[in-house]
Amino acid sequence: MYGIFKVLSIFLFKFNIFSRNASKTFVTLELTSGIIIIILGFIGIDRILMVVFLMIIGIETAGFFVLKEIMEYDMLPKNELVLYLGIIQSAFLLGDALGSILGASIYTVYGENVLISILGMIIIISGATYHRMYVYMKKQRDFCSSDHGTQT
Repeated sequence: MYGIFKVLSIFLFKFNIFSRNASKTFVTLELTSGIIIIILGFIGIDRILMVVFLMIIGIETAGFFVLKEIMEYDMLPKNELVLYLGIIQSAFLLGDALGSILGASIYTVYGENVLISILGMIIIISGATYHRMYVYMKKQRDFCSSDHGTQT
C-alpha cells in the first residue's frame, strides 16, 4: 500500500502548480514535512500515527526526488550535466551507507521517538541547505552567462 501511495505521489508533483516553481515547492515541502515529523516524534507514534507518518514520508520522498531533479536541470551547466548528475547520484551512496548504521544506533540507544524527531530535523536542514545551494548556483550560472562575466 505504501509503495502505491508513493508512486501516486510522484504524479502529484507533475502538475504545473508544483513544478512551475520547483525550488519554492521543494523548500516548502521539506520544511512542512520536517516540522510535522518532529511533532510526531515528540507526541509518540502509535499504529494510527504510523500510517500518517508513512504517508508524509511517501509524499516527502516523492516530492524530494521529483523536484530535486527539476532543480538540478535548472541550476547545472547544460554542457556538463551528465558529469554533475553522476556525482550527485554517487553522493547518495554515502547516505545509504551511514544511514543504517546511525539510524540503528540512535534507535537502540534513544528509541523510535528520538529517531523520528532527528529525521525531521535532517529533512529541514537538508531541504534548506539544498534550496540555498540552488539559489546560489543559479545566480552564479546566470551571472556567468550574462554580459557581466565570462562563461565557464
